[in-house]
Amino acid sequence: MKRFFSCMLAAASIFLLSIAVSSCGDDGKGPEEPEKEDFTLLIDIATPLEVYGGQDVTFNVLNKKGPKSTDQVVLKSSTNEFVCPIKLAEANFFTFTITEQVVSGSYTFGIRRGTTTKNIGKIDLTVKKVIKVEPKDGYNVYGIVTCGEEGVKDVIISDGSEFTKTDANGVYYLKSAEKYAIVYMTIPSGYQAENIGVLPQFYKAIDGNNATTDRADFVLEKVSGQDNHTMLFFGDMHLANRNKDIQQFHVFTDEVNAYLKENSGKKVYAQSLGDMTWDLYWYSQKMSPTEYVAEINKSFPNNNLTLYHCIGNHDHEMGSKITGYPIGDYNCEIAYRKALGPNFYSYNIGQVHYVVLDDIECTNDGVEKSSSGGN
Repeated sequence: MKRFFSCMLAAASIFLLSIAVSSCGDDGKGPEEPEKEDFTLLIDIATPLEVYGGQDVTFNVLNKKGPKSTDQVVLKSSTNEFVCPIKLAEANFFTFTITEQVVSGSYTFGIRRGTTTKNIGKIDLTVKKVIKVEPKDGYNVYGIVTCGEEGVKDVIISDGSEFTKTDANGVYYLKSAEKYAIVYMTIPSGYQAENIGVLPQFYKAIDGNNATTDRADFVLEKVSGQDNHTMLFFGDMHLANRNKDIQQFHVFTDEVNAYLKENSGKKVYAQSLGDMTWDLYWYSQKMSPTEYVAEINKSFPNNNLTLYHCIGNHDHEMGSKITGYPIGDYNCEIAYRKALGPNFYSYNIGQVHYVVLDDIECTNDGVEKSSSGGN
């Protein structure tokens, strides 16, 4: 959640006595009072916030009312006070560094200028104890893979074109053209990624601009029993929000939930085989990959399923009169990647290495289509 706080400070006026001496004597004017400094702050504080020691944090500034680069961020609790330097101060944002000494807790967030500190609001911080990772010259994507507070070595990392692997501390660096605006790991055997709903978080979006530096961290959890796991395959769901297909889909997901409950002591995963959606109805029936994600998560509310996805021909965007009609395979896959992650990747579960491929070349030519076949 975000909170907006505004506070104002008028700096104390300092009266300087000046004596003008000239051959003509005093001009009759009294000493001039310097202008009062405007210490007005309007800052968009992100809270709660998960950080690590040494991390740079950027907050937005509203109406150009932000701190100066010579100011300091003050984090104050009932027992501690930490002073963090401001690294960069621009009209619309400022960046400060979380010092290594900061610990998790609830703080009053303030800005200190000289001897005066103005409290802006409250902020809740969770400080992760991970290995400090710094960007490296010549690499524009970097990060760390951790399990608990330890780095995980030899994890394969890719941007869809280039590959690297984590070092002994779980750190990786990648020279990326950022063509797909995404970076992802190959989950090693004996681990699983964090889930958001049913989606395993083995991928992270990056900005797609190889002139900037992106950090993407991944978290793994150690698991046992994978050598005797069950893989469920979901095929051609074609959710289109028409002809009671959502109702029929819930009959299927109820059966899967019953199976998961009966086998709660076993490792059960699922892999979609594509065509979760139906491109013709993405916009007319409001059932694009984004709405599909909301529907599938609602269908498995207990977060007891990890579901991997494979792109199908109907999961490519054909467009609409409002959004326009994308041209070519790359552009037709952008919406899928934003909602469901990479369209080709691999992962390990126990002794099985799963490879997910995109074998579709979409030749959409940017022209409105009147129909879309169902394969």
